[in-house]
Amino acid sequence: MDDHHANTGRTSDIRSTSYANFKRSMWTKKVQLKPGGLVYKEWVKASIPIYMQYFVFNLTNPDEVLAGLEIPNVTQIGPYSYRELRSNEVANWTSDKSIVTFMPNRTYIFDRETSCAGCDDINDSFVTVNIPLLAVALKLKNTDLTNYTGCLTLLQNVMDGFQVKLFHRKSVYEILWGYTDPLLNTIVHTRESALCPKSASEGAKAFVQLQYNNSYYGISAVNTGQEDISKLEQFTMWRGKNHLTWWSDKYANMINGTDGTQFSPRVSKDDTLQIFSPDICRSGYVSYESTVTVKDIDLYRFIIPNELYLSGDVHEPNKGFCVSPGCLPTGLLNISVCQPMNPPVVVSPPHFYQGNKSLLKTVNGLDPVKSAHETYLDVEPITGIMMRAAKRLQVNVALESVDIIKQTTGKFKPVFLPVMFINESAVISDEKAKEFRCKVYGAIKLTKVVETVLIGLGALCILVAIGLAFVLVSAKEGGTSEEKKPLLNNGGD
Repeated sequence: MDDHHANTGRTSDIRSTSYANFKRSMWTKKVQLKPGGLVYKEWVKASIPIYMQYFVFNLTNPDEVLAGLEIPNVTQIGPYSYRELRSNEVANWTSDKSIVTFMPNRTYIFDRETSCAGCDDINDSFVTVNIPLLAVALKLKNTDLTNYTGCLTLLQNVMDGFQVKLFHRKSVYEILWGYTDPLLNTIVHTRESALCPKSASEGAKAFVQLQYNNSYYGISAVNTGQEDISKLEQFTMWRGKNHLTWWSDKYANMINGTDGTQFSPRVSKDDTLQIFSPDICRSGYVSYESTVTVKDIDLYRFIIPNELYLSGDVHEPNKGFCVSPGCLPTGLLNISVCQPMNPPVVVSPPHFYQGNKSLLKTVNGLDPVKSAHETYLDVEPITGIMMRAAKRLQVNVALESVDIIKQTTGKFKPVFLPVMFINESAVISDEKAKEFRCKVYGAIKLTKVVETVLIGLGALCILVAIGLAFVLVSAKEGGTSEEKKPLLNNGGD
């Protein structure tokens, strides 16, 4: 009877393990990136409302800053909100369907309803640093002009003629979506003459813009998870390359992770989720912080850990992100190396949140707050789908006096001047949340019913087995006297 119990228990364990494997296999297949899959339609064309909100920093004391009399004082204006339309145009699949190549597209439409009251991106303007001017000045400073004495004279005359200043007033629309810069326009045209060295105009374009609209962002490729679900939607190529080239070591140049909208299923609180962010020209990661509920869906909140922002001077893994002349303070990343003409652009969390406290002493008007300035991802753990997120990033300029031209010569100390901060946010719609609860939670409830039935059947089998064993034992012990007689009678007739 003991052997029978053991065999029945093993059968139950096998059945339970097989069922658990079945459930894992079910979700693995459902979230694979393929036509008809749970996430494919949303990946091709996002229906979840995504908003890109811009908060600009108006410099209120430009003359005093230039004269070295005061530190910059900024006031935040915004948000200027845009509906973000995402799509991915499939180019091809590998023969085993493990990798899909595509062209991502992003389109932005101004949304007055979610913008600040009375805000108008075309008519509203603010004072900020003239990034093209500063970029040109730094370029000229690092260029040998010995044999090009007429170059500086030409550019100086252009700047004087157009009354170019280090701090200028531009509309929100111009800064975001672009304008023709007279200085850069002149530099572009010097390529056709011998007045300036070709290196001075390398990468220069007359049209300046911070954000591209209705544009394709270069050929990319991700893993579909059909061969290995742990690699689901992880980049294998970005803009035709499988690694970056502008950082100083192999680790920093790796393209790791997904775009943050999808991870492999069965996400654990112990997981470190890898993300590749083209906005900051690098890969990064997020760690579990807490469990939250959104529209009756349980989610794991992942945030960017402080160590990701540590200076390369104090955290060796970040050393590869340091750019000449050296590592920046904690909380800053120099992305000039991955921008045309290498403008002195530095990114950080908004209001220098998670940054070195000394940064707040160099600019007035900033107040870092976790709830308003932290980046987070809320991920559904069963499927790995991002259900709510806020990616927050601040654009700063490494402002310094460059005495090669008079417009950039000042008495101020070097400072990281905030230009704007961006809040890209998304949350699953009510309709999609209901659909998810039905497809996923509903399926889970159904499988739990099946599991309960199977457990019940297993218990019934055990009871039947016990009953049969009892009957057999009872029959053996309680037989008649005739039944107990030997079939062969030794020594008899």
